[in-house]
Amino acid sequence: MLTRDDLQRFAPRPGAGERAGNWDAYVDALIEHGGPLCAEFGIDTALELQHFMAQIAHESDGFTILWESGAYSVEGLLNIFGVGRHSAKVTRDEAVRFCSLRGEKRAQAIFERVYGTGNPKKAIELGNLEPGDGYKYRGFGPMQVTGRRDHERLMMGDQSTRGALRAAFAEWDEKHCNELATRDDIKSITKRINGGYNGLEDREHHWE
Repeated sequence: MLTRDDLQRFAPRPGAGERAGNWDAYVDALIEHGGPLCAEFGIDTALELQHFMAQIAHESDGFTILWESGAYSVEGLLNIFGVGRHSAKVTRDEAVRFCSLRGEKRAQAIFERVYGTGNPKKAIELGNLEPGDGYKYRGFGPMQVTGRRDHERLMMGDQSTRGALRAAFAEWDEKHCNELATRDDIKSITKRINGGYNGLEDREHHWE
């Protein structure tokens, strides 16, 4: 389907560290399993593949992120989860408090607030019914599958890179994104994948 050189030009590999390791794992999975997964889930035109790749490249920050990061700045947190941006309606005071925490404690506080018990409506929507589910079932893989319900349904306990990639294809298929890709409608694809239009400009950049 794609070669390592293709993917290097599309989303350059970081120099070293965890992000480089994630890139290697994603790229190896795409090269080994991408063709069969395209066949399984009906991605059989260049336009469909281009749109799929643009979405997963954005969601995984150029194939460098496996788990959703909680390393937000105050402004970054408000831009994604603030009032008028997300159902969590995180306030500036909350954002300052969360961002004063460090490392895993920050991530746990943020994701429990936006996906878990701190946001009951979203928690029910995602199937996050137990304390701690917001963090445990935060975004994962190239399509950043989020929530207990979709983790269990799409991942089926397989947290390998191949399992995460297959879940991305399955989500794409369930949301009928091929039909939108055929119409070259990246805005509607983004709405179905993201629930809004976060990162639309970057998704468009990757598509181009």
